[in-house]
Amino acid sequence: MIFRQSEKSEDSFTGFDTDLKLDQLPFHRELMTLNNLVSKPNEDNLLSLPFFEIARGRSGGAIGGLSEKQVKELENDLTKHEGVRNTAYNDSRGFRTIGIGFNLERADAKTRIENVGANYNEIFNGSKALKPEQIQRLFKQDLSDSIEAAKSIFPSFNRYSFNVQRVLVDMCFNLGKTQLPEFKTFCKAIKEGRFWDAGDSLRNTLYYQLSGVKSFSD
Repeated sequence: MIFRQSEKSEDSFTGFDTDLKLDQLPFHRELMTLNNLVSKPNEDNLLSLPFFEIARGRSGGAIGGLSEKQVKELENDLTKHEGVRNTAYNDSRGFRTIGIGFNLERADAKTRIENVGANYNEIFNGSKALKPEQIQRLFKQDLSDSIEAAKSIFPSFNRYSFNVQRVLVDMCFNLGKTQLPEFKTFCKAIKEGRFWDAGDSLRNTLYYQLSGVKSFSD
């Protein structure tokens, strides 16, 4: 998925259809969970949310480069949150999408689809479906690109706890290498090790409301 930056605030997003009903938005259950936590705050429950885990500096994984097990956890996280669809559909913002959050309207979509042996036009119009192995090839490349993007944006990435790493990779997967740096307050705080400030800077953004409220502890 790709989100668009708002001009109103340094770290806020618009670009979504505000007429959508709540249950049509992504991560509706997670939003409802956050509402419950706000009305009945509980530290243990709050700490299941990734940005609170960042704030408390909880490790959750080995420090250093990502292990095979950690990459698998990232795959599970994203598959769970994005879902898997073998035929094209319009996401909540109207973008043609397939597989595990693969945007068919991105600049390199036609090349990527053809590289896995599928016909782009047939995939885009929904007359053909992707095979499971084609979906996985697209997804694994996107995940690899997201990990490399996170490492590029955050030079100390390999020294962060795994919970911090998984949040950054998740954001790169959704925002892309060019849009995540636009969250200047967030990125500056992460680079300076001020994880609480980093999480807090996203609390009032639409990106956080729609995508950031995910529990990685389930």
